[in-house]
Amino acid sequence: MIMNFQSLLVGQNKIIKSLRDKGIPYEMILKVLSEETRQNEYDRALMFAEKTKSSLHDMPLLAKKSKIRTRLISRGFEPPLATEIVNQLDYDMDETEEFIICQNEAAKLKERLDRKQLDPYKARQTLLRQLVNKGFRFETIQQVIDGLEEDERD
Repeated sequence: MIMNFQSLLVGQNKIIKSLRDKGIPYEMILKVLSEETRQNEYDRALMFAEKTKSSLHDMPLLAKKSKIRTRLISRGFEPPLATEIVNQLDYDMDETEEFIICQNEAAKLKERLDRKQLDPYKARQTLLRQLVNKGFRFETIQQVIDGLEEDERD
Protein backbone atom coordinates (compact mmCIF):
# COMPACT_ATOMS: atom_id res chain seq x y z
CA MET A 1 0.00 0.00 0.00
CA ILE A 2 2.86 2.39 0.78
CA MET A 3 4.40 1.66 -2.61
CA ASN A 4 1.10 2.74 -4.18
CA PHE A 5 1.31 6.10 -2.40
CA GLN A 6 4.92 6.50 -3.41
CA SER A 7 4.01 5.96 -7.05
CA LEU A 8 1.46 8.78 -6.67
CA LEU A 9 4.36 11.12 -5.82
CA VAL A 10 3.20 12.02 -2.31
CA GLY A 11 5.34 12.73 0.72
CA GLN A 12 5.63 10.86 3.99
CA ASN A 13 3.26 13.19 5.83
CA LYS A 14 0.46 12.50 3.36
CA ILE A 15 1.19 8.75 3.40
CA ILE A 16 1.04 8.66 7.21
CA LYS A 17 -2.21 10.65 7.29
CA SER A 18 -3.90 8.51 4.65
CA LEU A 19 -2.87 5.25 6.31
CA ARG A 20 -3.95 6.49 9.75
CA ASP A 21 -7.33 7.41 8.25
CA LYS A 22 -7.61 3.82 7.01
CA GLY A 23 -7.04 2.55 10.56
CA ILE A 24 -3.50 1.24 10.27
CA PRO A 25 -1.56 1.58 13.54
CA TYR A 26 0.90 4.47 13.67
CA GLU A 27 3.77 2.30 14.90
CA MET A 28 3.39 -0.08 11.97
CA ILE A 29 3.41 2.82 9.51
CA LEU A 30 6.56 4.27 11.07
CA LYS A 31 8.27 0.89 11.01
CA VAL A 32 7.70 0.48 7.28
CA LEU A 33 8.52 4.12 6.50
CA SER A 34 11.74 3.97 8.52
CA GLU A 35 13.14 1.76 5.76
CA GLU A 36 12.46 4.61 3.34
CA THR A 37 15.52 6.71 2.60
CA ARG A 38 15.62 10.48 2.42
CA GLN A 39 16.89 10.13 -1.15
CA ASN A 40 13.69 8.34 -2.22
CA GLU A 41 11.60 11.12 -0.69
CA TYR A 42 13.81 13.71 -2.37
CA ASP A 43 13.48 11.98 -5.77
CA ARG A 44 9.67 11.83 -5.48
CA ALA A 45 9.53 15.50 -4.50
CA LEU A 46 11.77 16.44 -7.42
CA MET A 47 9.66 14.44 -9.88
CA PHE A 48 6.47 16.07 -8.61
CA ALA A 49 8.03 19.55 -8.74
CA GLU A 50 9.17 19.02 -12.34
CA LYS A 51 5.70 17.84 -13.27
CA THR A 52 4.12 20.84 -11.58
CA LYS A 53 6.60 23.27 -13.12
CA SER A 54 5.71 22.14 -16.62
CA SER A 55 2.05 22.94 -16.00
CA LEU A 56 2.76 26.48 -14.79
CA HIS A 57 3.38 28.95 -17.56
CA ASP A 58 2.64 32.63 -18.08
CA MET A 59 3.55 33.28 -14.47
CA PRO A 60 6.36 35.33 -12.98
CA LEU A 61 9.26 33.43 -11.48
CA LEU A 62 8.45 34.30 -7.86
CA ALA A 63 4.85 33.16 -8.27
CA LYS A 64 5.98 29.89 -9.88
CA LYS A 65 8.35 29.14 -7.02
CA SER A 66 5.71 29.93 -4.43
CA LYS A 67 3.07 27.79 -6.12
CA ILE A 68 5.41 24.81 -6.53
CA ARG A 69 6.48 25.02 -2.88
CA THR A 70 2.86 25.22 -1.73
CA ARG A 71 1.88 22.22 -3.85
CA LEU A 72 4.80 20.18 -2.52
CA ILE A 73 3.84 20.92 1.08
CA SER A 74 0.17 20.15 0.45
CA ARG A 75 1.27 16.90 -1.15
CA GLY A 76 2.86 15.82 2.14
CA PHE A 77 6.50 16.79 1.73
CA GLU A 78 8.31 18.55 4.57
CA PRO A 79 8.62 22.36 4.17
CA PRO A 80 12.46 22.38 4.31
CA LEU A 81 12.56 19.72 1.57
CA ALA A 82 10.04 21.69 -0.51
CA THR A 83 12.16 24.83 -0.21
CA GLU A 84 15.31 22.91 -1.14
CA ILE A 85 13.62 21.42 -4.22
CA VAL A 86 12.22 24.78 -5.36
CA ASN A 87 15.63 26.42 -5.07
CA GLN A 88 17.31 23.60 -6.96
CA LEU A 89 14.92 23.50 -9.94
CA ASP A 90 16.10 24.96 -13.23
CA TYR A 91 13.78 27.73 -14.38
CA ASP A 92 14.49 28.53 -17.98
CA MET A 93 12.74 31.88 -17.83
CA ASP A 94 14.77 34.93 -18.70
CA GLU A 95 14.02 38.56 -17.91
CA THR A 96 12.61 39.22 -21.39
CA GLU A 97 9.98 36.51 -20.98
CA GLU A 98 8.97 37.84 -17.58
CA PHE A 99 8.82 41.37 -19.01
CA ILE A 100 6.46 40.25 -21.79
CA ILE A 101 4.23 38.39 -19.34
CA CYS A 102 4.18 41.47 -17.11
CA GLN A 103 3.25 43.67 -20.09
CA ASN A 104 0.32 41.41 -20.96
CA GLU A 105 -0.93 41.35 -17.37
CA ALA A 106 -0.51 45.11 -17.04
CA ALA A 107 -2.50 45.72 -20.23
CA LYS A 108 -5.37 43.58 -18.95
CA LEU A 109 -5.36 45.22 -15.54
CA LYS A 110 -5.09 48.72 -17.03
CA GLU A 111 -8.08 48.05 -19.26
CA ARG A 112 -10.09 47.07 -16.19
CA LEU A 113 -8.92 50.12 -14.28
CA ASP A 114 -9.72 52.45 -17.18
CA ARG A 115 -13.36 51.41 -16.94
CA LYS A 116 -13.40 52.59 -13.32
CA GLN A 117 -12.22 56.07 -14.38
CA LEU A 118 -9.78 56.54 -11.51
CA ASP A 119 -7.48 59.53 -11.34
CA PRO A 120 -4.08 58.75 -12.96
CA TYR A 121 -2.11 58.55 -9.70
CA LYS A 122 -4.55 56.18 -8.04
CA ALA A 123 -4.76 54.05 -11.21
CA ARG A 124 -0.95 53.79 -11.34
CA GLN A 125 -0.71 52.80 -7.68
CA THR A 126 -3.48 50.21 -8.04
CA LEU A 127 -1.83 48.75 -11.13
CA LEU A 128 1.53 48.62 -9.37
CA ARG A 129 0.04 46.94 -6.28
CA GLN A 130 -1.84 44.33 -8.34
CA LEU A 131 1.26 43.43 -10.36
CA VAL A 132 3.35 43.12 -7.20
CA ASN A 133 0.66 40.83 -5.75
CA LYS A 134 0.93 38.65 -8.84
CA GLY A 135 4.64 38.15 -8.12
CA PHE A 136 6.42 40.41 -10.58
CA ARG A 137 9.63 42.16 -9.58
CA PHE A 138 9.36 45.87 -8.82
CA GLU A 139 11.94 46.91 -11.46
CA THR A 140 10.05 45.02 -14.19
CA ILE A 141 6.76 46.58 -13.12
CA GLN A 142 8.26 50.08 -13.20
CA GLN A 143 9.54 49.55 -16.75
CA VAL A 144 6.19 48.22 -17.93
CA ILE A 145 4.16 51.01 -16.32
CA ASP A 146 6.52 53.66 -17.72
CA GLY A 147 6.11 52.08 -21.16
CA LEU A 148 2.32 52.11 -20.85
CA GLU A 149 2.34 55.78 -19.84
CA GLU A 150 4.61 56.63 -22.80
CA ASP A 151 2.23 54.84 -25.17
CA GLU A 152 -0.69 56.83 -23.72
CA ARG A 153 1.09 60.13 -24.31
CA ASP A 154 1.84 59.30 -27.97
